[in-house]
Amino acid sequence: MSDRPLSTRALRIALATALAWGVLVAAHEGEFYPFSIFPMFSQAGKPWTRVLVQEAEAPPYDWSYRGLDSLNGLIPLLPLGVPQNDVSTFVGKTTEWDGASGHTLGRFMAPATRRYEAVLVYRVTGRLAGDVASIQAHPLAFATADTLIFSPNEAVR
Repeated sequence: MSDRPLSTRALRIALATALAWGVLVAAHEGEFYPFSIFPMFSQAGKPWTRVLVQEAEAPPYDWSYRGLDSLNGLIPLLPLGVPQNDVSTFVGKTTEWDGASGHTLGRFMAPATRRYEAVLVYRVTGRLAGDVASIQAHPLAFATADTLIFSPNEAVR
């Protein structure tokens, strides 16, 4: 047994634990158990991105931003076997679209385009502006079984 006082030893253990926890949280962008399963703790007040998919008939020529109340005919992705959270994370983290990222988005939308002739993919962003949530739907891409057309507002290589 060590001859150090118990309080010094306990303080060092507590500091080492806090340091290890801090390094793990910093390396995972605030997503570290138990806080990763409770977004109210790890993501509260931060801007967020989700994806909504709407049935479409023809390529849209109006690529302007929309409010959620103007989106009709939304398609739930989960019953089609498309993981909503994975699509949202992918779209939220992609800042510039290229052939590979476009191909991945097309693969995510494949079950929807098999069931519906064409779909319009929206990037929905939200953020707190004071005490009010500001939510906008940005048309991202028009997809059919064999075509993916990105909005001219998107950075595409």
